[in-house]
Amino acid sequence: MAVPTTLLPAVLTDWAADLRAGRIGPTAGGVGAVEPAWAASGAMALTGHPDAAPLGLPVPLVARLDGALAVVRQLAADLGHPLPPPAGSAQHPPASAGQLLGERAAAAGLARQGQLSAGGAARLLPAADGWVAVNLARIDDLDLLPAWLEQDLPPAPADRPDSSRPGDAPRPGGDEPGEQAGARPWASLAAALATRPAR
Repeated sequence: MAVPTTLLPAVLTDWAADLRAGRIGPTAGGVGAVEPAWAASGAMALTGHPDAAPLGLPVPLVARLDGALAVVRQLAADLGHPLPPPAGSAQHPPASAGQLLGERAAAAGLARQGQLSAGGAARLLPAADGWVAVNLARIDDLDLLPAWLEQDLPPAPADRPDSSRPGDAPRPGGDEPGEQAGARPWASLAAALATRPAR
């Protein structure tokens, strides 16, 4: 079922256009401006380096998520399964998507880790001319690395002690003897990306 564009909250419009026009971003509303809902969500505590202050976002993420939540509420109501109104109690969904972000972070015991994602599956890695975000959450992600980079990328010795993910199962016929199941080749990947443009 297509949602008529008249029902979509304006906040779901192209944020990139807003960013290019300077309506949002680090300088919109002053240097270092932070979306208040992001700061209040609790998720802001997950951004930045562990030994520094948390970071704001250059886009109004919580406002966009709230817009998406409004669309979900509208679609559910149109299909005859309305969500309970957000009343702030445990029996009702949260009033804001930002509240969901903060609650999930608290429940999972997440903390900011700088260039490593809070969940541990993604990293920011330097390329020759910028940065690349790489997410290796699934075994399938590892299987796709050779196609992406057009080269084999076995884990380096530095990857083996701590780069597997909890719950990873051994890869049938894929792991070398003595290698941790699901070890991510972060060191080899960083070396490969360092010589390539980010694009």
